[in-house]
Amino acid sequence: MTRPNDGPHANLAPFVLDTDVLTDGWVVSPFTLDDRFSDRWWQGSLRGPASWLSFFEGADEVARAKVKVNSLLGAAYPTWTVPSAGATEIDLLEVREGRRGRGIGEQVVADIVDRFPPPYVAMSLDETSNGFWRRLGWLEHSHEDDDGHRQLFTWTPGPDISHGAS
Repeated sequence: MTRPNDGPHANLAPFVLDTDVLTDGWVVSPFTLDDRFSDRWWQGSLRGPASWLSFFEGADEVARAKVKVNSLLGAAYPTWTVPSAGATEIDLLEVREGRRGRGIGEQVVADIVDRFPPPYVAMSLDETSNGFWRRLGWLEHSHEDDDGHRQLFTWTPGPDISHGAS
């Protein structure tokens, strides 16, 4: 995966809404209803730890992400060995309608990689999502049953890439 350092979204500004990643209790999503995003993704509560990020171009919110640290996601995927301490899971990532296909999602992932420790894992939602993770160069894993389960994607920086490097 390469980090986009220039281009139309180089000035994408992240706003961390909640980084209370230390609690294992129930955490409530800080997002308010916004018809430009999939409300069912961004409302309610979940078992922590989790962090929420919102991304802006100027005053305009263009993307959101939910990240879980120490995730054990992927145990049923034989080509992925879940680290004993878990991985950073990009649980949800959404670029709002009308802004997709412009490199914003790639910039969001690059910011998450800068902000959270490796390795990284994401569960694909559908074929469109599969294409996104493939374009980023993430390693694809199939479920052990390989019968319609969603694809798992992982990325671990190589020895020449330090966490937080651009």
